[in-house]
Amino acid sequence: MKRFILLLLSLPFLSLGQQPIWNDQTLQIDSSTNILSIEAIGSIGSDGIRFSDLFNFFTDDYLDDTEKSHFTSSLKDRNLYGEHNELTIASTEKNIDESRYFRLNYSYTLLSGMDFTKEAAMLALYGNSPTAGEIQNTGSFQFQNLSFSKLGYSFGIQLSEQKSFELGVSLVVGHQLQDIRLNNSSIYTEASGDYIEFYLDGEAYSSDPGNGGLLAINGFGSAVNVMYSQQINEKLGVQIDVRNLGFIAWNANSVAWQRNDTFRFDGLEIPNILELDSAFFTSSGDSLNDLYFGGKKKQSLRPLPAFVSLKFNYELNGSRMKRIVVLINHRFNRIQLPLVAAGIDFEFGSPTSIGRLHTKQRLRPYILYGGYNGFGMGVSYQLSLRNGLDLSVDLSNAQSIAVPNSSYGFGVRLALSYSF
Repeated sequence: MKRFILLLLSLPFLSLGQQPIWNDQTLQIDSSTNILSIEAIGSIGSDGIRFSDLFNFFTDDYLDDTEKSHFTSSLKDRNLYGEHNELTIASTEKNIDESRYFRLNYSYTLLSGMDFTKEAAMLALYGNSPTAGEIQNTGSFQFQNLSFSKLGYSFGIQLSEQKSFELGVSLVVGHQLQDIRLNNSSIYTEASGDYIEFYLDGEAYSSDPGNGGLLAINGFGSAVNVMYSQQINEKLGVQIDVRNLGFIAWNANSVAWQRNDTFRFDGLEIPNILELDSAFFTSSGDSLNDLYFGGKKKQSLRPLPAFVSLKFNYELNGSRMKRIVVLINHRFNRIQLPLVAAGIDFEFGSPTSIGRLHTKQRLRPYILYGGYNGFGMGVSYQLSLRNGLDLSVDLSNAQSIAVPNSSYGFGVRLALSYSF
């Protein structure tokens, strides 16, 4: 099966989500000085492709004409698509009075995004034969794919009863980078199919093409994380969180490409069809790639996609309805919109029990807008047990389960921690 199914089968250690929405603390019942945690978040979403069509695209090996027609019927003149998958493992140690803590963590992040026209999607789905004899203008296009790992160390301190601060530094390992930015593009297929002309105006940059893989090492860098929270008064609190403020220096085997011209492709000449082997197609493909798409090796220092989040908590102090939470976040240097979310926390204390294990529970229904897609609804649930286990589940764009033909994203976030 394709990548989407592989991601689903990897739960709970890799999950699928619209993008990280909430970053809440655990609902600890007993005070503890050590926490081990694992968190998996991810993303898939678009502002022009319905979730049902995304699901079919990633799970079906072939789309028939009906599925293609349904796929393209929701596309706009310009469309966004994106993915975000991330796995984090952390160990946190607090001092006895919990005024300070230290955290060691490892994370793996994969980010992909596209900004494309409807014409480009039509070309990808139907090919160039329907427009033979015509110039098909596919317009501007942008594609980004980035994967990196971080090994980080953080220090947090309780400045006062109302204020806290955290600072973290990380060593970053760059695995893969592909960044394509076209200002304009078009394709012309001669009516009888004798040749094809491509016009491209833009640039591209790629990490070492010969060193692929999830954990390939193609660059090093560093990053800083900063978090500050303050209780402004007895009702209102605010938290500012900045992550991945840094860079990666991609090595000298990376490739840079830039063009603004037209290339005519007359096909491949086959001397004897009975003597074809794989080496012919490999060498022909390499020659075509070098002729038009080949670039120059170039080392480059590139910024990480910094993530900035601003969260407000307004306490309600009800018996069950505890607070209103509003969040605004944005990931810079990526193809996506800022995200706004608002929810209400309902908490259930230790009178609720599962067997003999006393629990605390939090339920947060919320609405959101932005990211890779538009309006959505979600629900977050946290469960803390007396034995130190804490489980968090977040479904963003949960309406896609019920109405996949009118929703544009879906997500699951899972986090598990053990306090001792």
